[in-house]
Amino acid sequence: MSSQSILARRPANSSGAAPVWPLEAPRPQASAQPMHMGSLGEAIWRDSLEPMRVTDALGLIVDVNDAYCRLVGMERADLVGQPFDVVYGPELDHAVLIEKYRRRFEERKMMPMMGRAVPLATGKEVFLEASSSFITLDDGSVCVLSIARDNTVHRNFEESLRASESRYRSLTEYATDAIVTCHADGLITSWNGAAAGMFGYDAAESLGHPVQMLVPERFRHLTTLAFGRMRIGAEARTIHRTVELFGQRRTGEEFPIELSFSSWLTIDGPSFSIIIRDITVRRKIEEQLRISEQRYTAIFDHAVQGMFQSTPEGGLILANKALLNLLGYDSCGELAAVNMADLYVDPEQRSQYLAQLAAQGSCYNFELTLRRKDGRLITVLEHSRLVKDDQGNAKMMEGILEDISERKELERRAKEYLDALQSSRASLADAIAQKDRLLSILSHDLRSPFTSILGFCEILLEENAALSAAERSEFLTYIRNSAQQQLSLLNKLLDWSRLESGRIKVDMKKVDLGDICKISVDAHAGTALKRNITLSANVPAGTVVTGDADLLSQVFNNLIGNSLKFTPKGGSVQIRLDADPKNEWVLRVSDSGIGIPEADLAKLFRAEEHYTRRGLQGEAGTGFGLSVVAGIIERHAGTITAKSEVGSGTTFTISLPRWMDNDKQGHGCALIVDDEIGVRALHARYLRKVDPEMEIIQAANGKDGVRLAKERRPRIIVTDYSMPEMNGFQLLSSLKDDVETQDIPVVVITGKESTASMEAMRLKGAAATIIKLSSSAE
Repeated sequence: MSSQSILARRPANSSGAAPVWPLEAPRPQASAQPMHMGSLGEAIWRDSLEPMRVTDALGLIVDVNDAYCRLVGMERADLVGQPFDVVYGPELDHAVLIEKYRRRFEERKMMPMMGRAVPLATGKEVFLEASSSFITLDDGSVCVLSIARDNTVHRNFEESLRASESRYRSLTEYATDAIVTCHADGLITSWNGAAAGMFGYDAAESLGHPVQMLVPERFRHLTTLAFGRMRIGAEARTIHRTVELFGQRRTGEEFPIELSFSSWLTIDGPSFSIIIRDITVRRKIEEQLRISEQRYTAIFDHAVQGMFQSTPEGGLILANKALLNLLGYDSCGELAAVNMADLYVDPEQRSQYLAQLAAQGSCYNFELTLRRKDGRLITVLEHSRLVKDDQGNAKMMEGILEDISERKELERRAKEYLDALQSSRASLADAIAQKDRLLSILSHDLRSPFTSILGFCEILLEENAALSAAERSEFLTYIRNSAQQQLSLLNKLLDWSRLESGRIKVDMKKVDLGDICKISVDAHAGTALKRNITLSANVPAGTVVTGDADLLSQVFNNLIGNSLKFTPKGGSVQIRLDADPKNEWVLRVSDSGIGIPEADLAKLFRAEEHYTRRGLQGEAGTGFGLSVVAGIIERHAGTITAKSEVGSGTTFTISLPRWMDNDKQGHGCALIVDDEIGVRALHARYLRKVDPEMEIIQAANGKDGVRLAKERRPRIIVTDYSMPEMNGFQLLSSLKDDVETQDIPVVVITGKESTASMEAMRLKGAAATIIKLSSSAE
């Protein structure tokens, strides 16, 4: 729907602009006539299932479509001309809603997308996703078009679906047993491949049919009874039951099975899953084990967890299939060729394990890190015991290995998310505290001079005829000086605010500090001569950095101006370049002025402190100049410090990175961090497509990546998530916690999709997170 085709009749003042009405004043009523638009726009507006609303600058509803009326349960005639908050319930602060709306309308900063639970005036609560954008009507007025979507049911369904899919995906994907799910009425809802192979029915022949068809007629009452009991129990908690009986194949053949029932509550009531295991072989083995010692071997072979027997020296005696799968070996013979001691990543862990086993004869829940055949590291819990012969000598060790790699990974990701969240919370608390201090100062400094201005204005208005020309001139001078002081304060505050919010445009180019210093010194030469102060600069040409010439000029103008302000007649102000072995330039702006008390040095660069003093000739300061200087230097990846002694002068020291010749005339470099050389080559190819002249530098691990980021300050960093020594999140944290590298965009590529870890990286400052495609998807 074109915003240019919409016509609306709205209240307007004589200038044609929408009036701004106070909250307590009566609200004007917008026209109840529908908006006019093209036929296509009218069809979309009329037939759309998405609720739509148009509001004006005051927050009054200009028009709504039928879908919006259905959503809020109100008629269009009751909505048009009313404030938009009429549809919300009393739980919301309506005055705040209107005020926020008007402020955002004035600033043209409507939220593009939002999602939240909203109470309606009808008493119903819905979960809405809404987006708003500004449109211009045919009469030239600007309104807000809001499009909403009621995701209440969809959101609940998604939560239930995620829980269900998470529970069954791992079971059905890898299970060799038949897994069947069904509703409370016993009708089959899912059917895995193992079930099809076991019973001979395909999905079409099983889905929607009673689960009782899988057992002979004589056992069907037992399954019906089991469902009834589990339905009752499921109302209070999840129920698990295991029974053994006979199954019946499609051919009519009966065979012994083991049924494991479990139930859980869903939004539709109890649901059930049944794990069915064909125990025909096991029954035969059990029969034989009654007369032989093969029972232990059968259990060993069919165990779900990895089991082993080994000599005290580490030689493998026996291993089950689960252990072979766990460690990635094809047979016991292949694993036996490997010394079990070599599977331990940390030899100290094995020493501790053997010491505990020797001292106690057993160990349980002993956490170890092992290396699979393919080199991948896994975390396991070992439960084992020492088997001794009749003489008490160690004969062998036998035990179970439980793979907890996935659980450890989830714990690690959860910790990353928590750490990032706590860091974000601390930063937010600090920002709020700084804002409160700053507003407290500004509320005083912005208001106080107006008392003087208004006072002199009242005298001029009321006593003008009785005042002499000299008095009028004096009073006007007071008014002008106070106004100029306030203007200077507001300008500095605006500069600081733009720097802090990142809205200022920084044009980074090759800049010679020698030229900038010379221009700044020349600009202040008249003031220095008038005050009999020696002003000099010893910054040679060729002192080149990457920066914004205008912003850096502002730095030196501010520092030179401050030095002249606090230096008495006959004093000096010097700018000099000091040698430094690092890849940076160090400049010092020194004066022989009155100095700054040591207790005040920490306040100089902090806007919330609003530190200001009058100059030797009564010049007033704003308290924001050095805050702006510090912000500019920080944007240039540099540092600024101050050192002073009362009565002996002050020195400001600035450090800025030198211009790197290999930056290739502004194209710069990109850093790729990945432990696989092939992946690094692939990323480099894509980056060169973006900028063929960009230099690509590489690191094989996170530690080298941090080092190169500090040395080269690349334009962008692309890093893998899973790496040895330092993973992608740790690399990101290290970069964002360092002032030298915190502004470099970092893109993290991960092989596993995890909402928690992706959110953790976003909170930590990642520019983007990308999910790596699996080999099957590729």
